[in-house]
Order: sequence, then structure tokens, then C-alpha cells
Amino acid sequence: DWVKNASLGVDNSLLKKYTAISSAVGAQMARGARKNGMATYGVGITGIAGPGVGSYLDKEVGQVFIAVCDRKKTIVKLQMRIEKPLLVSFLTTMPNTTRTLV
Repeated sequence: DWVKNASLGVDNSLLKKYTAISSAVGAQMARGARKNGMATYGVGITGIAGPGVGSYLDKEVGQVFIAVCDRKKTIVKLQMRIEKPLLVSFLTTMPNTTRTLV
């Protein structure tokens, strides 16, 4: 959690309230990446790769939140049990995302 806070500016209160594996944290990661990188777009990905869930007992292995943002809008997608590569899965399940952000 400290890395998300220190490098991407994710609020500690948000991490405590929702945990690092949440749409709110993924969204703030994307916004922090865009801002800190002085980029047009930001991407935040947070989830549980496994093999276990560690201290996140209310989460499942394979639960991943993918967030993409520009300066006006942030879109977050929850993907469960990813079987395809993340980017391919994200783009095929949300075809309008790239058009919305571009």
C-alpha cells in the first residue's frame, strides 16, 4: 500500500476504507500515473494474482480492477478470473473505452 501512496498519490484513507484491491484505488492509481507522468492518459491496475489471497479474505484470486483515465474521465473495469492477457481482455470487453478517451 505504501508504494501506491508514495508513487501514485493514492490516499491512505481510501486504502483503509476499500483496500488496495478496489475500483476506487484503481481509479486513483490511474489518475496518479497520468498526473505524475505528465501524460495524456493514465492506467492503473490492481488485483490479486495468487496463489492465495493473503490478508484480503473478501477478495478472490484473479480479481483485477483496470482503470484508464484522461484529464476529464476515469473508467474502471472489474475483470474476474482473467484467462486472456489483461489488455486484450480489457479492450474486447469495453470496445467503446478507447473511443471515449481518444
